[in-house]
Amino acid sequence: MAGTSSNGRKVREGKKETIKGRLSAECDSPLNLLPLDLWVRIASMVAAGRIQDLFNMQATCTVFLDAARSPVVYKVTSMSVYPIASYFYFVDRPDKRFLYRCADTGNLVAMFRSAMMDFFWIGRNVSGMDGLNEAATAGDVEAMYMCSMLLMCHGNEDDHPVCRGHELYETVGAYGAVESCRELFQRVFTQPWLEVKPFFPGYPVIC
Repeated sequence: MAGTSSNGRKVREGKKETIKGRLSAECDSPLNLLPLDLWVRIASMVAAGRIQDLFNMQATCTVFLDAARSPVVYKVTSMSVYPIASYFYFVDRPDKRFLYRCADTGNLVAMFRSAMMDFFWIGRNVSGMDGLNEAATAGDVEAMYMCSMLLMCHGNEDDHPVCRGHELYETVGAYGAVESCRELFQRVFTQPWLEVKPFFPGYPVIC
């Protein structure tokens, strides 16, 4: 019994030494010599350029992982690889959660995409319209255009929503973006995703 107990202690001590060695190696890493806010700035530049590079950065080490998870990084992350509307957003997938996380930090493009998903795919009219209006108010031109189209269909010309729609449309025009927005949404609304039914029939598809 004594021999077994001694061997058990040696195994446990060996594991402790291994864990201690790993922690020591991580703490002694040259990457830890730089402050986290500097790594956050680096991660922000990476995220603004190409999102796949950000994911690769996260997988490198814990220092990069912590930096890449900063709200500052999510706010500037490029959304160019994500479609404006996709039925893949309907289910609880990692890309959907990532999109919402970026939107929650004030990432305008992510706010616009998440609102489009809510309004047109999932059928959450109120939250979707609120999201579009929030993105438009924050300065996203594509959200302004979509809001203007929806609001101008609201009712009488004197109604407040219709007036708001005209104001947004004029703002888009002032940016010289009416034609580009029109072409963009023509492409969006002729995509195959409109013909794909959701996995849960209880949720309505608006368009």
